[in-house]
Amino acid sequence: MNQKGVTLIELLVTVTIMSAVLSVSILLVNVALKSEQEVTVKNELQREARFIAESVTEKIRDGVKASYDAEAGKIVFSDGRSLAIETGNIDQFDLSPKRENVYDLHLILNHSDSPINYELNTEIVISERFRY
Repeated sequence: MNQKGVTLIELLVTVTIMSAVLSVSILLVNVALKSEQEVTVKNELQREARFIAESVTEKIRDGVKASYDAEAGKIVFSDGRSLAIETGNIDQFDLSPKRENVYDLHLILNHSDSPINYELNTEIVISERFRY
C-alpha cells in the first residue's frame, strides 16, 4: 500500500526540529538587540564625555575655573555659566593641576536608564598654541 502523507512521528520530529531552530534564532536576535542597545548607550555617554571635556578645556584655556556641583548635577564655571548633560549622570568629576599649565580631567558618567558607565581620563594643556 503506497499512501502519500506524513506519519505522526515524522510530524513531531519536524515540529521539534523547527522549534529548536526557532528558539535559537529568537535567542540570537535578543542578544543582538541587547548588544545594539548597549553600544548605543556607550556611544551617547562617550559623546557627552567628549563634549564635557571640550567645554571644560575651552573654559580653562580662557582662564575660567571649573567645579562640579553634585546637588545640581552639573559642572559650574567661575564665569557664572554651567553645563548639564542630557544622557546620564556625572558620577565623578575631578579636575586637578598636574604641573604648570597642565590639568588632569577624570570623568565618570553613568546612564540614567542602564548600569553602563563611561570613564574618561584626559590631560588638558594650556598653551597659546592651542587657542582659537
